[in-house]
Amino acid sequence: MGTFAYVDILIPFVAAVFIAVCAVFYIFFKRYENSLVADEPRGVSAFQLLFTYDFHSCYECVVGSRWNVVLLSTRVITFLYFFSVGLVYSLTLNIRSWNYFTNWNIYLLCFYFLCASTTSIIGIFFPNATTATIATASDWRSIQYWIPKLNVVTHVVFEISGATALFVTVVNFTMLSSNMTFWNVTQHLVTTVAYLLEMSLNRLPVYMLHFPLNLSWAILYIVFTWIVVGVGLRFWPYSFLRADNSSCMIWYSALMILNFIFYGLWFQLSKWKFAAASRGQRAAVAGASNHELVAQHENAELELGEHRRSSGASSSAIESERVSDVESVPISAASVGVPSVMGEDNVGGSAISGGNDNSSAIVLGSQCSDYEAVLGDDTNC
Repeated sequence: MGTFAYVDILIPFVAAVFIAVCAVFYIFFKRYENSLVADEPRGVSAFQLLFTYDFHSCYECVVGSRWNVVLLSTRVITFLYFFSVGLVYSLTLNIRSWNYFTNWNIYLLCFYFLCASTTSIIGIFFPNATTATIATASDWRSIQYWIPKLNVVTHVVFEISGATALFVTVVNFTMLSSNMTFWNVTQHLVTTVAYLLEMSLNRLPVYMLHFPLNLSWAILYIVFTWIVVGVGLRFWPYSFLRADNSSCMIWYSALMILNFIFYGLWFQLSKWKFAAASRGQRAAVAGASNHELVAQHENAELELGEHRRSSGASSSAIESERVSDVESVPISAASVGVPSVMGEDNVGGSAISGGNDNSSAIVLGSQCSDYEAVLGDDTNC
């Protein structure tokens, strides 16, 4: 009984916190539900939009479709590296390491990069497979039936595992072990580096409304730990999870607060990514517009010179004609024909929220202004 002296308090406490968090997010969801479906066809529910994504966002690079192969390469390399390291570590060094949250994070990382690599392979080498008809979309034996499911799983796991990697890195190096050995760095630091690289390249956004899913992952591990310790299979993997002292309530509260903070940080990094991509697109358009303007001025000068030589007009008349020709040159960015950051073949996908309700964009964390600039006018933010 000493090992679980306070578990009768912890169980209802953790359950109450989880229910309260879900209730708060559900209230926000219902409050802005109408704005979510404002621009959607009839029959599309807000809940469907909450877990519906553009498949292109799973495999296209945020800096341009020409980088899609680079994104695929980083995903495959990351998966192979961590799968090999995790396999070697489990089989040779610590066969019973499955009760550590760090290893849960590595398992989730491998699963994400396997799913992400699969989406990249399908999107790059089999683009026609993403086009579904009513028949293929409803037939579980067709690849078109499974692609939307893979899309949702990849996106949600990216949100959860990325925030978890940040959480594990900070907690480990501040509270557990700061040594720079190969295994410690690989398991607790390289994971975050891998996700930051993935975040900087992909087009997957992070939605604040999905925080309860991230919290569910942490609570699932807590409940698992209670069970394996309770039946005597394993010891407490972390001292701050122990349920035999009065300070456990403080520790569990702090862990759930940190869970929210690091998910918020992961969400903020997503916003910064799309904001940077949006600025890069505007700079590219402006630069191309200036280049086109210079070229058009040079052409105007050449045409003017030819006209001067052929007509022998007076210098004053020529200057007047030159000014008229130059002023008539169109200089709008739209006339330049610059491809967007996402590439000319980009298809803007559905985001989490519909309509242009600024308040809902803030609450839902849809980062609409950034998506609209990066993904194109077809994106319903």
